[in-house]
Amino acid sequence: NATKSASAAFNLGIGGAFGSFGLKTPKTPSGDGLNATGSVSTGAIATPSLPKGLTASEVVAGTKKSNNNAALNQQDSHPLKNVWVVWYRSPGNKFQDYEKSTQKIAYFGTVEEFWCVYGHLRRPNVLPHVSDYHLFKKGIRPVWEDKENRRGGKWNIRLKKGVSTRYWEELLLAIVGDQFGDAGEDLCGAVLSIRGNEDVLSVWTRVDGSSCLKIKETVKRKLNLPQGTRIEWKSHASSLEAVNQKSQGQNQNQGQNQGQ
Repeated sequence: NATKSASAAFNLGIGGAFGSFGLKTPKTPSGDGLNATGSVSTGAIATPSLPKGLTASEVVAGTKKSNNNAALNQQDSHPLKNVWVVWYRSPGNKFQDYEKSTQKIAYFGTVEEFWCVYGHLRRPNVLPHVSDYHLFKKGIRPVWEDKENRRGGKWNIRLKKGVSTRYWEELLLAIVGDQFGDAGEDLCGAVLSIRGNEDVLSVWTRVDGSSCLKIKETVKRKLNLPQGTRIEWKSHASSLEAVNQKSQGQNQNQGQNQGQ
């Protein structure tokens, strides 16, 4: 059973592929794992020093290529239940089209491919403000309007600065490691938004809040959130409506100004 074997490899906190994940991440196998898993890796940089903003390719820290990449040996691979795509949105004009400014940077379908991808990605604590990481099931775009997202919404968790790296890692473990049980079918992906005064974790679902309370409770349990942490629901329909109303207001103001 491929799913069962992958779950075993993702054993949390005890052993398996992720027994020492996160702040104690083991060394990534040599080789350009991102190229092997289909990412955009041109212009990759490995230095921790950052410019004011990062492009999608720059958010990936590359290594030397090698033809001997044991981690991607198909005989030893542990297939995941889903193929996952990592997206990155770099800082830019706030009026810029959100979807066009969000780029795919990697995808993976096995535990071993995940290690290669994760080992090359910059940690959230060094990303510039107003940038976003997205992790979504293959075939689902990280936008409200996608057919899998539009009837659902997201659970939001607001984090103080300095803790997002740990919580993002724990959330990745739970999602990719299929820790949501049957509710995982209703989970579309997750977003980490890096902002000036706080960071925001969001778990996106394809159903409304009343139907996905199990996802909320699983997130709360797996992340071991402090007592009193608020997990707030917001539907994509309400987000889209708010944006449309704001856009209509701006257009009306422009029309009034033009008529004066």
